[in-house]
Amino acid sequence: MNEDLLSCKREAVAMTQMEQPPLDGNSKKKGYIKLTKELWDAKGYNDFGFSSQNLLDQAARLEKSL
Repeated sequence: MNEDLLSCKREAVAMTQMEQPPLDGNSKKKGYIKLTKELWDAKGYNDFGFSSQNLLDQAARLEKSL
């Protein structure tokens, strides 16, 4: 689960740095926080009910411990 979270964050950051990053409903670029949450939910972890901020805090703790 921790490795999935870190991979979601890495993928989200990479997506925001693309030449044409993903856009949200009002044609603004999606931030990596929102993308991380969407990727996390797509992996089937949405039932845990973690907020975007909680996921990023956990990812930061994991990155620090590496």
